[in-house]
Amino acid sequence: MRSILWILLCLTILSANVQGENILGVFTSPGKSHLIIFMSTIQTMIERGHNVTVLTTIPIPNMKANDSKTFRHIHLSSLDLQPSEMSKQISALVQETNFNNFVKTMQVMANLQRNALRTEKFKQFLQENNTFDLMLLGYFGNDYLLGIGAHFECPVALITLGGPAMGPIGKFIGNPDEISYVPSPVLGIQQPMNFLNRTKNFIINIVQTIAQHYLDYLMNGFYEEHFPKDKYPPLSSLQQNVSIVLSNHHFSEGPIRPDVPAVVEIGGIQINDKISKLPDHLSKFLDNAKNGAIFFSLGSTAKSSDLSPETIKLFFNVLSKLPQKILWKWDDDEKTPGKSDNILFDKWLPQNDVLAHKHIQLFITHGGKGSVVESQYHGVPMVVIPLFGDQTFNAKEIEEKMYGISINHKTVTGEEFEKVVNEVLRNKKYLTNVKLFSELYQDRPITAKENAVFWMEYVIRHKGAHHLQSPAVHMNFVQLHNLDVIVVVVLLLLLLKLVIWKVFSCSWSYCKPKEKSKIQ
Repeated sequence: MRSILWILLCLTILSANVQGENILGVFTSPGKSHLIIFMSTIQTMIERGHNVTVLTTIPIPNMKANDSKTFRHIHLSSLDLQPSEMSKQISALVQETNFNNFVKTMQVMANLQRNALRTEKFKQFLQENNTFDLMLLGYFGNDYLLGIGAHFECPVALITLGGPAMGPIGKFIGNPDEISYVPSPVLGIQQPMNFLNRTKNFIINIVQTIAQHYLDYLMNGFYEEHFPKDKYPPLSSLQQNVSIVLSNHHFSEGPIRPDVPAVVEIGGIQINDKISKLPDHLSKFLDNAKNGAIFFSLGSTAKSSDLSPETIKLFFNVLSKLPQKILWKWDDDEKTPGKSDNILFDKWLPQNDVLAHKHIQLFITHGGKGSVVESQYHGVPMVVIPLFGDQTFNAKEIEEKMYGISINHKTVTGEEFEKVVNEVLRNKKYLTNVKLFSELYQDRPITAKENAVFWMEYVIRHKGAHHLQSPAVHMNFVQLHNLDVIVVVVLLLLLLKLVIWKVFSCSWSYCKPKEKSKIQ
């Protein structure tokens, strides 16, 4: 009897040891590609047995999390977040000029996220008696959502969509910008920078700093609307208490720059190491591509049909004449651009698994960060057709590093498109460059998922891991750049100079009469 009790006691202790922590994921960005990155990160915690609650503004794609007993999903749906309304807004963005496109993209995304907090589901969620050990915030211009972490009094980790931890994200953890040799992502220029590029970088950083002050003003307004001053700390104090940043970036992508310990690189976390078997019709189509195959996809947010009918037609005319098989992600089975024996249209395609196929020679893509990384990971050169947001910047970088060529969908002609496609297919420099990068990108001591899991659990174990925080977080501009020290040193030197001059003058005036008397 005593032995049975002892066994039961041991089982109780063991079960307590594997008890999962409570994790909250706040992923309000309405981009499907964004959600893939965020969910890929939190999926690792679900697989570790933690209890995970996720807030999203769009439905979660078909992922393992849906089948887990330790997973809860709250969909903050509203009228302006319906698929039809989203499609209208995205289609409108595609038609904008580059500058207006980027500004309006940020406005649309910010408003959609802000309106999600006005839903009854969100208000009810805040009233629930929940406790969380860590909040993961999918960061996309939504600083005001840090108030949720303050509400539940738990540590906060940010998940970024791409690029190194610079600008506002770097400010949260005291990561230096180092603008003298670290180019801004929006410029698409490479290191080392010459004088002209350093000048451009200096100017763009001033513009970004001014823009950031305006965004901070907006974020404070949004924050105080949902998290009033009398109940919650100021937003600035929450920004200074972010535990870590899970950066969807890897140092091999560049630029070379210093990072504080709170930066955790998880670049490529959405890529599965084990390639899944393709559906039979796709496998058969690609396996029979003796002359190679081209994959054409404009991502999960925009649709191919968002481009003008004339542009779609010229794409079809060029691709239908190529010897390669064309796998084209198309959203409407009944209204395809045409029929050709070498083209297969499909609504849904497992992008990572398709890019891993041995016959894929070229990826025609919109240039979203996730798509670019997957193409680079599998060593596939690209033709980029940027549509909105950061895709233009990504396209510039691809051209700079010679992983592919970018085209403008508003001005492209059939001759230009055909020339670009053939150039990337036939000129081996693009394939060689992207293959070399693939080797660097995959060469890691641990996987992105393992790295993410360790540091998320590290923050939980150490109650926010405040010892990782850089002192720079709590320093203002004057202190951070030693301007106060420089002023004091300059004043002391001036004072010393004045004292020396006074002493010299007095000595001279004292000695001068004596010399005269001697002469006399």
